[in-house]
Amino acid sequence: MPDPFEAIQGMPNTLAAAGYHIGWSHKWHLRESLMGGKQNQYSTHGGRINEFSEMVTKSDDKAATKQAILKDVRGNFQDFLDREKSCQPFFYSFNSTNTHRQWVRGSGKALWNLDPDKLKGKLPPFIPDNEVTCAEKPTSWISGRRFSSPSAGREN
Repeated sequence: MPDPFEAIQGMPNTLAAAGYHIGWSHKWHLRESLMGGKQNQYSTHGGRINEFSEMVTKSDDKAATKQAILKDVRGNFQDFLDREKSCQPFFYSFNSTNTHRQWVRGSGKALWNLDPDKLKGKLPPFIPDNEVTCAEKPTSWISGRRFSSPSAGREN
């Protein structure tokens, strides 16, 4: 009996069939064929973003290390854009594992100048409002924010 998963085309391939330029960087938990194959992976500038917090924490020059890693990210995305046809719609899946990093107490304050005390009493009711959670939450939020805001990668 054939594997029914083999019949799945996937959203990225559906978009490609409609004229979209598709690509991805970093982790991809499904088979590459669902993103049109290995040729649609953009990571030639490196994957240090997946160890962002660890690398910056260990660095003597944190600002320079942050900028070097974000330069890699921009280079991977620029490679993707360079293959896009003029005015072509696109789908790009950026899949950093940075939010899965090992948490280091105080890293949000040290890396991003985020004060965990300012979160006390402001977390949603389903998140424990304690010292550890208040210290961790800013760090995980900034891990995602770096890639979704116009000021991504800039100091706060």
